[in-house]
Amino acid sequence: MGTLTLEGFDGKNWITLWVATGESHKSHGAPWTRQEVNLAGRGLERLRFQGATIDNRKSSQYRGDMAIDYMIVTTGEIPSGDNWRKSESGAGIYSGIYYGHGNVGIGDTQPKADLSILGNLSKPLTGRVTAPANSIYVSGVGTRFTKELRVGDSLRLGDKVFVVAGIASDIALTLDATHTVGALNATAYTDSNLLSVETGAETSALLVDRSGNVGIGAANPAAKLDVAGGIRVGAETVCDAGREGTIRDNDAGDEIEFCDGS
Repeated sequence: MGTLTLEGFDGKNWITLWVATGESHKSHGAPWTRQEVNLAGRGLERLRFQGATIDNRKSSQYRGDMAIDYMIVTTGEIPSGDNWRKSESGAGIYSGIYYGHGNVGIGDTQPKADLSILGNLSKPLTGRVTAPANSIYVSGVGTRFTKELRVGDSLRLGDKVFVVAGIASDIALTLDATHTVGALNATAYTDSNLLSVETGAETSALLVDRSGNVGIGAANPAAKLDVAGGIRVGAETVCDAGREGTIRDNDAGDEIEFCDGS
């Protein structure tokens, strides 16, 4: 199949860092091969790959192909395991962006999708809160619970994370579980919006808020899907139990129809 070599230039010479020779995969369905190369202390200025295929004119040999799926160069630490953490600046300070086998995680150290976002509960609420030990009740001073929170939002008190179960007023709410140690005159934190896409004019085009509501053209979605504008619905042809609740446009009758699952 040939030889693939990774080389580094130290300012004077090209140094061989890693070599793969011969056939690596027996079939198209075989998993990609992963290789980590530690460059620490080498003082390299450049990297390059050199690929050399064999002579397919000889009857005992044939020419194959070589492919590099992706390459990541990290600084500040050596990647470990399947999840690589990207250093932002300085020792021990990270951007919260993680890479693993082509997946990217924002706040998620083990991303299982092409892009996985995990809220970081870093948005402070207005005012101060108190939660008695072994209680689900939280009271506030100068707080704005009805304006800054919704039922179902995540809430961090100290090092404990809860879900807001109920909001009685701007200064009173309940949690989904008891706070075993309690909190006194503390700052509470919730998530910011999870995803925001804006136009060049800084107009909201797509937003996923901290509750999971999706807004298309709506900066403050009030439902699971909130669209500022019209929705175009296609002509679905199948209605079964798996599609119950689906809507479609009936061109013939010029009307909207709903699938009842039958």
